[in-house]
Amino acid sequence: MPDGYADRVHAELAEELPDEDLGEDLADFLESYERGSRPGPDEEEFLTTVRDALERIERGH
Repeated sequence: MPDGYADRVHAELAEELPDEDLGEDLADFLESYERGSRPGPDEEEFLTTVRDALERIERGH
């Protein structure tokens, strides 16, 4: 997988979640994320979006 692909997916995620500081490593972000730190039902949608981006990077497409 070219480095550019991971960068592109990360950029798309940053565009989709502009108010979030996700850092460079999405796996690390998910590991250190504290449940309950987002209000309401948006938390699961947020986490799913980040997980989906990470899975795309890991698959390479």
